[in-house]
Amino acid sequence: MKKLLLLLIIGVCFNLNSITAQTIDDFNYSGYLISNGWSAHSGSGTNSIATTTGLTFSGYVNSGIGNAALVGNGGGEDVNYTAGVGPYSSNGDVVYLSFMVNVTETGSKTGDYFLHLGNRTSESSFSYFAARVFAKVTSGVVNFGISNTSTATYGSTNFAANTTYLIVVKYIINTGGSDEVDMWVLPSGVPASEAGAGTAEVSSTTTTGQDVINAIALRQGSSSTSVQTVVDGIRIASTWEALLPVSSSNIPTASAATNVTSASFTANWSSVSSAASYLLDVSTASDFSSFVADFNAKDVGNVTSYEVTSLTPNTTYYYRVRSTDGTTISSYSGTITAGTLVLAPNALEATNITGSDFTANWETVAGASSYKLDVSTLSDFSTFVSGYDNLDVGNVVSYTVASLNAGQTYYYRVRGYNSNGSSASSNIITITTSAVAAPVALDPTNITTDGFTANWSYSGEVLNYYLDISAASDFSTFVSGYEAKEITGSTYCAITSLSSSVVYYYRLRAVTSAGVSANSNIITVTTLIAAPVAIQASSITSSGFTAKWNASNGATNYWLDVSTVSDFSTILASYDNKSTGNVTSYNVTGLNASTVYYYRVCASNSAGSSPYSNTITVSTVVTGVKDGLSAVPTSYDLYQNYPNPFNPSTIIKYQIPESGYVTIKVYDMLGCEICTLVSENKSAGVHQVKFNGKNLTSGMYLYKIQAGNYMLAKKMTLMK
Repeated sequence: MKKLLLLLIIGVCFNLNSITAQTIDDFNYSGYLISNGWSAHSGSGTNSIATTTGLTFSGYVNSGIGNAALVGNGGGEDVNYTAGVGPYSSNGDVVYLSFMVNVTETGSKTGDYFLHLGNRTSESSFSYFAARVFAKVTSGVVNFGISNTSTATYGSTNFAANTTYLIVVKYIINTGGSDEVDMWVLPSGVPASEAGAGTAEVSSTTTTGQDVINAIALRQGSSSTSVQTVVDGIRIASTWEALLPVSSSNIPTASAATNVTSASFTANWSSVSSAASYLLDVSTASDFSSFVADFNAKDVGNVTSYEVTSLTPNTTYYYRVRSTDGTTISSYSGTITAGTLVLAPNALEATNITGSDFTANWETVAGASSYKLDVSTLSDFSTFVSGYDNLDVGNVVSYTVASLNAGQTYYYRVRGYNSNGSSASSNIITITTSAVAAPVALDPTNITTDGFTANWSYSGEVLNYYLDISAASDFSTFVSGYEAKEITGSTYCAITSLSSSVVYYYRLRAVTSAGVSANSNIITVTTLIAAPVAIQASSITSSGFTAKWNASNGATNYWLDVSTVSDFSTILASYDNKSTGNVTSYNVTGLNASTVYYYRVCASNSAGSSPYSNTITVSTVVTGVKDGLSAVPTSYDLYQNYPNPFNPSTIIKYQIPESGYVTIKVYDMLGCEICTLVSENKSAGVHQVKFNGKNLTSGMYLYKIQAGNYMLAKKMTLMK
């Protein structure tokens, strides 16, 4: 009967403790919180809150269990949890909340809240908040604050970033007014009572929270105000003593593994004064549903560390420990996660050896997410080549080591890496760079819009050269066909099929019987801009016209030639390579009436001048004939060509009383179109156009105008 009564008393005590104290989350899992009992009420799926490495705080009952929550500051998903949170709803109800926190950044932030209590109406709707916990960082110093509203009252104590603290919050429901909220920030130790904790870091008694507390939430604010925090071991209770029970003195505290290799690690834990020995569990399952051979309650003696060996590389293990005094066994410590390293890679012989670089090679290692490369001129790696001390080269199995000295002996080694850390170093490979001298690249010649001739010199015996051409000064990309293009028996190469007005770079390497040289110096060359396209002149009068052309990309100036001969063997003195500026039209004046002229144009920039454009033919108006700049005619008309008959060219004049689109076409007497002389918008006035029949046979032809609704055709005779 006494045993039954004792069991009933123990059961009642256990139930009372369950009512007054509840672990909300130790985050003893990996992944997103919303996959482990939490609900998203804002920003669902954006920057989802996930687990990270767990926190420890000596003496806290939830220290060192599982992982922790990483609460970011990039906005996005806010989550809530309600299981075990009250509900508390009566006037005078007291809610105690505790959790470990670590502010993981030192950049200044103006402050915002990252955790709060409140009244949740549904899993996806949570807007009634209380007891908001704030953090801010000023010049690397952390301050914590509390409030029932979005305006915090901050404490005056300066705390450190990247340090774990225990925060305790006390919230008292007042259904008739403001709700008191107090907060303690503990750097060490777990007070057994509220009185033992001393004065709260900050208190607020003038703001109204919520009269129902049934949920807790984690919030991610903006990067400009919020700090990034790690939160772990959330508990809630109605008394301080239930919230922070004094930890059993015989439970060891497991700590992070050390001396981790691909096949072993050292498990560590704190000393317990009553312990005669310790029992160590090691498993590949976080719930210890199975055990590593010989590590199921393995008695390791009265030590506080033990080397666990014969493990599998790149594998996640878990360990926990209990103490025993020879008679009784303590509860388990927290669980520690330890991942073994990947195996060391097997380094292979170098390839592509030149006077300035080589390619380091190695075999892939299962589980490696990247590799770390060391290069040295000393076989013991007591010093390193600049930039090659534990260089992360990514998840590749070869890497080009550049900017080396010719004829120098180098050594390299490599390590595999993943989230568990770096493997042991590989075997060491020895390589000597080539002593072959590099060629001397010379200035280019024969620069055109689409090519140039690359030139170089070399004083020794050579088998061939490798030529690189790129549009990038660092040769991160290459012109197609010009990456290590082999050139034999020559010290120049004509480069073609390039783009106009583009900066290119070229370099050389010499290949001799002794090896391949380092790269030569780099030569820069800019191809010429493309020739403009000359188009039909406008505003033709008896003494001038407007020469026109299309713009060339990259041009800073245009140069105009005007001549009375189509081969430009003579050029008008005022228009011989005339600089027009960066324009696409130019008024040519001072010409003779009724005269055929020819014009062409070229473009230029700092790289030089383009080829000439096509040639445009234009005839000035016959003296006395009103042109497009004269008085506006009152009717449409198509004049008889002049001269007629003609050989081989003639002038066709027309007038339009209003601006509009005009076409003039030439046909043979069967109605087949020969050519289009005009097809563009024209201003009101008198205009003319030249027709050249040099490629036609003698005979009669038609020319026809259409301007708006006006159409008219006339005959003309070509007589050769």
